[in-house]
Formats: sequence, C-alpha cells, structure tokens
Amino acid sequence: MAKKKKIGKKKSKRKITSYRTELKKLVATYVKNRDGWVCQRCKKELTSYDAHASHVIPTSQSEYLRYNALNIKTLCMRCHLFWWHKDPLGAKDWFEDNFPIRYAFLVANRYKLQKPSPDYFDNWIAKYKKLLEEQASTGRNG
Repeated sequence: MAKKKKIGKKKSKRKITSYRTELKKLVATYVKNRDGWVCQRCKKELTSYDAHASHVIPTSQSEYLRYNALNIKTLCMRCHLFWWHKDPLGAKDWFEDNFPIRYAFLVANRYKLQKPSPDYFDNWIAKYKKLLEEQASTGRNG
C-alpha cells in the first residue's frame, strides 16, 4: 500500500522581520543591563520606559553593526531624542571622548557589508541569550 502524501500548508519559513524583532529585544536588554540601567550621558537611573537602546552608527547605515552591543548605548528618553538626534556632531564628539576604543572599532567597521540570513540571526540570538544568562547568573546589571 502506497503512503499518502499530506496535503496542506508547507512549513512556513521564519520571516526576517521576526528575527529582527527578537534580536532587537535581546540586544536592547543586554545593553541596558550592561550599562546598569543608567543614561550614559546624564547618569540618570532609568526605568524600563525611560531607557532607550540608542545606536551610534544608524541601523540604516550598517547591517554589520546593527546588533553589535559596541554600537549601542543606553540613553534616557530626553538625551536620546533631544540631544543625540538634535546634535549629531556634538554627540559624535561626546561618544569619541567617552568611549574611544568603541569609537575606533565602529569607525573601522562602519562600511563592512553583511547580508542577513537565518544563520546570521540565529548566531546573534544564541550569543545574546547566552550573555543575558551570564548577566542573570552573576547578578550583574552592568
């Protein structure tokens, strides 16, 4: 007797937007924990609502740096919206002065190309899940 083929939907592939959403949440949580839930500019202690994971190199300019924690810092809503985005030259100078090693890394890698793929996202997701577990197990928020 021949086996019957199942008729129905094919297994749906995960969409890139689904990966991006999950990864964005993971990296934002990791960065906020790393920075101790403190605005890196004004040093204000932050709550979940007020804490913004802000990119140094915009996501539109570098897929390679989009999910790299070195490209993201914690800012309060006020510093993020009314300083970082309103005074990009001053913000660049501030970041370079306060984070010179990170700044050098970002400048050196700004134009690296990266084509997103499921493996690319799976690797980043696994990395940040592991880092978040390590933060939780050590009780570190920074």
